Amino acid sequence: MNMKQSIGMTVLAIVAASMLAACGDGLSKSKLKDSLVAAQKAHPEEACLSLQTTGPVSFPIQVPMNAGAGLNKTQLGVIDGLNRSGLVTAKMGPLTSGGFTLPGFALTIDLTAEGRSKHVYDEKKGFCVGSRTIVDVTNYVEPAKGENTTEVNYTWQWDDLPSYVDRSKFPTLPGMTKPMDDKVVAQKTANGWQISW
Repeated sequence: MNMKQSIGMTVLAIVAASMLAACGDGLSKSKLKDSLVAAQKAHPEEACLSLQTTGPVSFPIQVPMNAGAGLNKTQLGVIDGLNRSGLVTAKMGPLTSGGFTLPGFALTIDLTAEGRSKHVYDEKKGFCVGSRTIVDVTNYVEPAKGENTTEVNYTWQWDDLPSYVDRSKFPTLPGMTKPMDDKVVAQKTANGWQISW
């Protein structure tokens, strides 16, 4: 091998090494999924309905459903699924207190015998039916040169289900019967791509 060929081979090796280094620091679906999983573990989220009382809950209990109050979509999905499963009863009716009817409506929730035997209500957390987990990264936007953020599209669902939870009984709880689409922004840091909720 002459000097010219040797220099050419050296240049090729340097270019190849720099390309590999760039790839190692670049974006990929698997790296972004790892970042999402790490962020989810750092900030776990459960599908719960906490009744937020100052002491032990005495069932049946009323949850006011007036304008500006009530339950969000996840909480409604939890109660609807438990109701369909025969573990609680949930009925809409007038709001009452001390034998008096008050303005507005309330959702009256009670445990069934099966719900009591399966301990579906936890005094600390309430009614919980699963933990949010990352399913997959569907795609991401390749950042422009010099940019340190990217938008990531991903899917998630509820997993780690209690033994009494049948997914098919929770059709109104987003993320229970099928994965949900979502998006988040990833930030490039000295420790790689990171995500904060």
